[in-house]
Amino acid sequence: MIFVPGLLFFLRLNIVFQPLNDTIKENHVSF
Repeated sequence: MIFVPGLLFFLRLNIVFQPLNDTIKENHVSF
């Protein structure tokens, strides 16, 4: 099963980059 680790990796990336995305949006709005 090669898809399960890939999916977990993708979800982990999503969790890692979500706060970063939010801060970028907030900075963009403040500018």
